[in-house]
Amino acid sequence: MTTLFVIEAVLKIVALGFIFNGKHSYMRNGWNILDFCIVVISVVSLGGTGGLSAFKALRTLRVLRPLRLISRAENLKTAIDALIASLPQVANTLLITVFFFLLFGIICVNYFKGTFFYCVTDHLPSELASLEIDTQQDCIDIGGAWMNQDSNFDNSANAILSLFVLTSTEGWAQIMFAGIDSVAIGKNPVYENNMSMAILFMIILFLGSLFILNILVGVVCGVFEN
Repeated sequence: MTTLFVIEAVLKIVALGFIFNGKHSYMRNGWNILDFCIVVISVVSLGGTGGLSAFKALRTLRVLRPLRLISRAENLKTAIDALIASLPQVANTLLITVFFFLLFGIICVNYFKGTFFYCVTDHLPSELASLEIDTQQDCIDIGGAWMNQDSNFDNSANAILSLFVLTSTEGWAQIMFAGIDSVAIGKNPVYENNMSMAILFMIILFLGSLFILNILVGVVCGVFEN
């Protein structure tokens, strides 16, 4: 396969000229540059690697060879060109998205900071695990483990990450139920302690998954249609 790629590149260079044969030269086309780089990587990776990890890493770059198909299919080239052309508009949309996550992240930090911790008693005898646990100290006194949820709102960074998970609709229910059950800092969760928080999560889920994130897709589709 690499031999065929090399022959193709050589024939194109002979027919079009390498770079100084006018605007139609081989290296004046971006797709040809991509092909040439992939061919060079393939040829170098076929040589003796010795003990150099840098040469061994070149072998992994051979997975780029399927990208050469893009230069053969006009529909793929149009899609990639549209994606590249939409980058400035996508950047503006990302600013709106970041502002959205930051705004609701601050709100969630104010409500839920330090409240997603819970007591793990799975390793304890049944007579201890069945005791009522209200606070962190109660959990520690019986030998339980005071653990935090993977997605939490203890700081702005964790809040933005948790909101992204929430709006992606993957694992959103666990985050919402943890917020509904939350009580206060140092308090063990209570089942459905604050059902009104479900409204906040529904608003975030609606705006995030059905509006904000879809704007990015809409921008790319709009450029593609133009």
